Amino acid sequence: MRERSRRWAWLGVLIIGLILYVVVLRTLVHTQNPNLVPSLILLGATVVPLSFLTFAQARTGRWQVPASALQMHPHATVVVDEAAAQQLKLVDYYKATYASKPAWQGI
Repeated sequence: MRERSRRWAWLGVLIIGLILYVVVLRTLVHTQNPNLVPSLILLGATVVPLSFLTFAQARTGRWQVPASALQMHPHATVVVDEAAAQQLKLVDYYKATYASKPAWQGI
């Protein structure tokens, strides 16, 4: 039974997110308070992706995406400061890779 409820958890996330969205939207319209607009945008931008992640996790049992999948993306960019970058094990390799990356990758 627990496995079955876990498989459908995404639907609960979606329904609760949509209810929250409607509540904030109705409050915004009723009060005419522009301070609620960022909350509405945040809810609208996160409900579906969070539901999808919950759906994917329930199907695979994992939350992590392997680094190899991220490396293959043509526009994958990781931003770290110098202090954090010094903790990387292959810092010289990453610097050399960044220096020799193709122009089509941008940034």
